[in-house]
Amino acid sequence: MVELLLTGEQMVAPHWSLNESRTRLVVDFPTDPPVRFDFDADEVDEFIANLAMTRAAMLPPPPIEADPDPGSLMQVSHMGRWYVHPMPDREGIALLLLVPGYRWIGLWLDRAGGERLIEIVRHALDHPR
Repeated sequence: MVELLLTGEQMVAPHWSLNESRTRLVVDFPTDPPVRFDFDADEVDEFIANLAMTRAAMLPPPPIEADPDPGSLMQVSHMGRWYVHPMPDREGIALLLLVPGYRWIGLWLDRAGGERLIEIVRHALDHPR
């Protein structure tokens, strides 16, 4: 979702593009005066990480207990990696996912949460919809 900017009578959104070599993100805001963001890949990663941390601190928080609504916007990648990092000092694990566009993201699970995840994955693999 993009917030639209009101300029006079017209609603306009920022224009997002990649440069020709696809190494820089350019975002032009049609304001007066015009504003432009021009980021390399590392700057985009930092920007996304800061957005995520800021969103996590915002109210209202996302509904943690609810499953995704039908039609929810989400990225499902066909490539990436996962990694499980034991955290014995916290009696659990960190489940880490490498997702293009987000880099590594993670979720800490206690033992019960890890076992529940295993159960849900097994069930989903044995009973595809």
